[in-house]
Amino acid sequence: MEMIIATNIYKNFDDLEVLKGVNFTIKQGEVVSIIGPSGSGKSTLLRCFHQLEKIQGGTIEVEGKVITAEGKEKAKYNITTEEKRQAVLKMGMVFQDFNLFPHKTVLENIIEAPIMVLKKERNQAIKNAEELLDRVGLLYKRDVYPSQLSGGQKQRIAIARALALDPDIMLFDEPTSSLDPELVGEVLKVIKGLAEEKRTMIIVTHEMAFAQEVSDRVVFMDEGEILEEGPPEKIFKNPDNERMKTFLSKII
Repeated sequence: MEMIIATNIYKNFDDLEVLKGVNFTIKQGEVVSIIGPSGSGKSTLLRCFHQLEKIQGGTIEVEGKVITAEGKEKAKYNITTEEKRQAVLKMGMVFQDFNLFPHKTVLENIIEAPIMVLKKERNQAIKNAEELLDRVGLLYKRDVYPSQLSGGQKQRIAIARALALDPDIMLFDEPTSSLDPELVGEVLKVIKGLAEEKRTMIIVTHEMAFAQEVSDRVVFMDEGEILEEGPPEKIFKNPDNERMKTFLSKII
């Protein structure tokens, strides 16, 4: 089953064309890493999937339902706000800068959405949150505030918070780029555990060794286009695209 199908996606920021007719598909249980130089459109594509950015052209389909259609495709669909909201709830997103509520404890950060959005009972939300905190190794931090956490701890809490909505798809936007090098491993370990569970995940990352290890497929983007994609062993060891070869020669 295709979990996300993006067709001919265009995205502009004023006069800057950031996505230029991107086509992207991810299947259930697949782990896809998106790599490429800074400014290539990787994070923007992820934000378009999560409806944080409005596209100028193309369609985005989530679990068989078109949730965004713009440009020539717009007239074909009548998409309600509720349909978009339900689709977004199927996607958990982890940002590079954590986005935790500074005035709420770790536990309060995690139970907020399940109670407010999913209308879960508080006791059940707390139980689920504690299970997630234990899973990411931070149950002992349940009552502290984000300011008392390291960057790696904050990101693990952010992952637990995204999982608290029990999403079908996890989106990671450069989850380690804001971390000191010694803290990267603890976050990657959590993501690797999710990959081993065969969760559907899209990971925008600069961690090439990690992408090679956990991905079923790697997508290389540059200047708003997908230039090459395939199994990690092919992409990293024998790429066809010359821009991809140049990119790898500078970072590996």
